[in-house]
Amino acid sequence: MFRRCVEEGRPFDETLPMLTRTGRAIWARVVGAPVWDAQGRILGAHGAFQDVTEQQETRKQRAWLADRLTQTLDQMGDGFYTLDRDWRFTYVNRAAHTLLKTTDDELLGRAIWQAFPDALGTNLEFEYRRAVATRKYALFEYYDTVLRSWFSVRLHPIEEGLLVYFREITRERARERDLRLLEAAVAQQTDALLITEAGIEGPDQPKVIYVNPAYVRQTGFAPEDVIGRTPRIQRGRLTDRA
Repeated sequence: MFRRCVEEGRPFDETLPMLTRTGRAIWARVVGAPVWDAQGRILGAHGAFQDVTEQQETRKQRAWLADRLTQTLDQMGDGFYTLDRDWRFTYVNRAAHTLLKTTDDELLGRAIWQAFPDALGTNLEFEYRRAVATRKYALFEYYDTVLRSWFSVRLHPIEEGLLVYFREITRERARERDLRLLEAAVAQQTDALLITEAGIEGPDQPKVIYVNPAYVRQTGFAPEDVIGRTPRIQRGRLTDRA
């Protein structure tokens, strides 16, 4: 750098590892510029050295921490990405790419509304814009018409933009729907039905977890009288325990 400076007139500003005369390893910022005479000839160079070891170590520590954070986020089961104030993707973890069927080249640096135009006008756009405007946490469910999947989405606004966590819940919603259908069918039964926990023994066990409307009508017990307690409360004084 010094030779190019005094021979070609090139200034320089670099950070380099150096070894001091006492044998101490440091990082130094080295700055230099050519000195010209009146005829435009290079007479030499002037510049300065600055010990930036502490700043360089801090920079290395930050880079190490950023690498560890990236590895941690990539091992998450939930999808995660970050958006800046202009709605551009700044980071997308591995799970997010898997769920969205995308790559870094397709998302990083692009605005989310350009990458996913079908999200415009949906509750996802509404919740994103509201979270950024109000700086408040948000949790909601969203159906993606392209992927044909339901997602649970969590938003965390920060000064730099938005943190987005999401996971697919299509199967969970299907199970909940089936459970509601079964519960509706059981509720229509004319026979009394009582369901308890399984495989638990003890004086106050097993505990009741469900009773249908027919049970309430036929026994006179309200659901809150029975659920969480043992069915033994139904026994009268003359019950034949055998």
